[in-house]
Amino acid sequence: MGKKLKFPDPKDYPEKTPLIFCPNDRMIGLYNQATGEKRKRMAKKLNEWFIQESKKNGWIGCKTLPEVQSKHGAGCILFNPRLVKIERQTILITHNQDR
Repeated sequence: MGKKLKFPDPKDYPEKTPLIFCPNDRMIGLYNQATGEKRKRMAKKLNEWFIQESKKNGWIGCKTLPEVQSKHGAGCILFNPRLVKIERQTILITHNQDR
C-alpha cells in the first residue's frame, strides 16, 4: 500500500486562496483509501462521495470539472469557506490584491 493520502483541509491553505484544485487521481486515491474499493476512473458515486467529504472536511462546497480534450473528469475545485459565499445557485468569489 502506498503513502496514506490526507483529505485537503482549508486551514492548510493561505487565507487569500479562494479556490483549490484537487486532481482526479487524488480524488480516486482518497475514495479508494476510504472505501477499500479499487476504482481507476471517476464515477458519479465517487463524485457524490467527494462532495460530501469536502463538506465534512470544512470546505463550503466543490465543483467537478471536465478535462478540455477528453471531457472526462479532470478533478474538482474546492471552495475556501473564508473567501467564498454560495447564495442559492450563485457563487461569489472575492479576491483582494492587498492580502
